[in-house]
Amino acid sequence: MWPTCRNQTETILQDLRRKIANLITIGLGYLSLERGTSTLSGGEGQRLKIANCLNSPLNDLLYIFLYIFDEPSVGLHPRDLTGITKIFKGLRDKGNTVVIVDHDPELIAIADRIVDMGPGAGKEGGRIVFEGSYQSLLESGTATGRALSDPGTVNEPAVPSQGFYAIDKVIAHNVREAHAKIPRHMLTVVTGVAGSGKSTLNKEGFMAQHDAILLDQKPIKASGRSNLLTYLGVFDQLRKAFAKATGRSPSLFSYNAVGACPVCRGKGFVTLDIAYMGDTSTVCESCHGTRYSVQALSARYRGLSIAQVLKLSADEAMHQYREVLGPAMKALKDVGLSYLSVGQALDTLSGGELQRLKLAKLLKEGIRETLILDEPTSGLHEYDILQQIALLRKLIASKGLTIIAIEHNLRFIGQAGWVIDMGPGAGSAGGKVLFEGAPLALMHRNDTPTARDLNAYFGFIKDAAVQS
Repeated sequence: MWPTCRNQTETILQDLRRKIANLITIGLGYLSLERGTSTLSGGEGQRLKIANCLNSPLNDLLYIFLYIFDEPSVGLHPRDLTGITKIFKGLRDKGNTVVIVDHDPELIAIADRIVDMGPGAGKEGGRIVFEGSYQSLLESGTATGRALSDPGTVNEPAVPSQGFYAIDKVIAHNVREAHAKIPRHMLTVVTGVAGSGKSTLNKEGFMAQHDAILLDQKPIKASGRSNLLTYLGVFDQLRKAFAKATGRSPSLFSYNAVGACPVCRGKGFVTLDIAYMGDTSTVCESCHGTRYSVQALSARYRGLSIAQVLKLSADEAMHQYREVLGPAMKALKDVGLSYLSVGQALDTLSGGELQRLKLAKLLKEGIRETLILDEPTSGLHEYDILQQIALLRKLIASKGLTIIAIEHNLRFIGQAGWVIDMGPGAGSAGGKVLFEGAPLALMHRNDTPTARDLNAYFGFIKDAAVQS
């Protein structure tokens, strides 16, 4: 009996060691085993799921990362992606088919086959514009191919001329007595491997000592009936414009009031209670998902019903209803969300889209405070990142803003005016400010993970003896 128990124990321990080794491979070795899953960041939770896939003994299984592991690079420093790529290759080598939806250049480069969608976003996309190898993609002329062929440039060092915000003695989580300075009226990027203390330095440090607005990717607290127009505060204006043009009451053009479909009560769907199958939802047959009553749908303003207007993209709405929706639609365009339908529900947006929507609202209302952006390039194509950099520069130049971004994207880091590099590792191995200064000066030193990745990305290695 005793040998049997020992054998069983050893089997369990071997399995546990293998699973822990996979966690270390994927860059989660700094987490304690007692850590609650609810306390993990989005990127940590994503990697935990990926490691669990490698633990699976199943072969010939299609892992579709469209829903389960969409954007697996989110929240990861380029150094952390080394473990991710090992996981993906391990799954492939087991005989699985691995499908990844991502924008990260390093993940795209390891693919055996690439499918490029486009050519644009929203109604301008939805087509396969390229299929083939990575090298063929670089020569394809698609937006993705062009962006990957041109990594961008590194900013020439700029001397901060407006003074600094000081971050004094931050003691929280893995950060121990850290000090840093943020130049005023510039774009500062805080970088470092996942778990190195970047968020702590900003949230427990800068925000505790200075006024700032944090824009993250957490869901917007709003009703399930909220859409882009309600969040931006212009749906009332649109309803009043419809009322004035048609001689009806503004409430007729609200699916939360008089204008609601009497069958689904403005939800757009009905829930059926089928005893042994549980509840199931289906599109309302009366309003066909528009949410509005027949009377509301019959009213037209410039040839469209209120439901048809809600299906317009921000670009289309700007063109047709400029005097009513102009400033709000321009803000959406500025943050790269002009492809969204103006009536799109908030709970259907990705984390990256929610963050940009929050920024659009601030732009519409006018902003004067310091902005902290948490992973602003998440979910963005490299081409969109160029537009985002241009927008942030414009905000700094025209409004005198100070902008701090917690970011890993190397193209973005290269365009910063100032970099704070945290590390050197994650958890207890991190929490230190390794470098403060211009991106080029960080590359000259070449002595941190971020510095080495920047040099590799931009295609040259600076003399490590050159100091900042």
